Amino acid sequence: MYKILESSNLPDLLLEEYFTPSFLGSRSLIILQNQNQVQWLKLELAKRKGISGGLNIKLPEEALRLILDRLDWKSLGFEPKNRLYMDNLKLVLLQKIQTICLRDQNEDAQWDSLRTFAGSGKNLDHRRIYGLSNALAGSFYYYANNQPEIPKAWGLNQSYTATGDPAQEPWQRRLWEDTFSAPQAPEILGTTLERLLDSGKNLKLLPPSFDRIVLLGSPFLSRQAFRFFLKLAENTEIVHLLLCPSRLLSEDPETPREPLSSWGQTYKEFRREAGASGLIHPPLAEKVSLEKSGKTSLEQLQDFLHGQEGRFTPLDRTLQFISCTNRRRELEVLKDRLLDFLHTSDLQLQEIGIMAPDINLYAPLVEAVFNEAGP
Repeated sequence: MYKILESSNLPDLLLEEYFTPSFLGSRSLIILQNQNQVQWLKLELAKRKGISGGLNIKLPEEALRLILDRLDWKSLGFEPKNRLYMDNLKLVLLQKIQTICLRDQNEDAQWDSLRTFAGSGKNLDHRRIYGLSNALAGSFYYYANNQPEIPKAWGLNQSYTATGDPAQEPWQRRLWEDTFSAPQAPEILGTTLERLLDSGKNLKLLPPSFDRIVLLGSPFLSRQAFRFFLKLAENTEIVHLLLCPSRLLSEDPETPREPLSSWGQTYKEFRREAGASGLIHPPLAEKVSLEKSGKTSLEQLQDFLHGQEGRFTPLDRTLQFISCTNRRRELEVLKDRLLDFLHTSDLQLQEIGIMAPDINLYAPLVEAVFNEAGP
């Protein structure tokens, strides 16, 4: 069984029925999107339950490795191949590109555009080769996990020019073939999942298997991983607690209202595929505070974005617009506001998030500003 429950409020997804001590035992696998969510979940469960130790929490790729290692491959009728994950793939491509660029330039003209970019012979640009191998590893990984039609075409020695630069496609296809086409060659994660799904066979886990698998967070599964978990759900209970960018999107993913029409593209694509499988349950009821008689400025803005009636008129400190002359001054004001909030409210450090259009522009100034002694 694969069941999807969604909410635009992450704490609302920690439903009592799924986060009891018995549910969170060693035979449950929890899959989270990133390390920040892991830390948040542990803190939230510690606050609610008083304990958060012993949880079997994995990140997506780590979880897929674990599940694939526990598959009953004998029942499938074929043996698993060695798999290349992202870090190993970067090294393999780095070595292959270096080898290609060191060959005689007259040996194979198909690599000319690659050599033009990365250099050749004694003029190798190792910095460019390193960057290119990282970029190609990401592209190959994405193709195998989200656009399997590309590696399928390449595996048949056919061009696929529907995406990317057609002029670069021939040597990328050749590089893919050289890396993955030999009989004893390793395969990339997405190709493993595709092979399992194409077999049409039942996916069973060897003991000790999982009673249930919980996925928590935004739609972080690739197309292939989602199809794999759907197939796995024939024998294993899978609960997907899905974080939606907005209540309005959960009610109508195709809403044309700005700015929501340009938000949550990954969510919309995932929801269309999941909805076609009949997996989406009604959105979880949002928790509404009954302690306030009126709405804060932030709540007014949220209502405005959700298309509800009313005007946005800032009334309190829940939402502030501050203009500063430069980035250092922005950080100085931010520091003052944070110290004020920490001293005048029950706000905790772990509840604070800071965002910027490009946080790297502020990075050199953060340590200098936040290490300055206060008044």
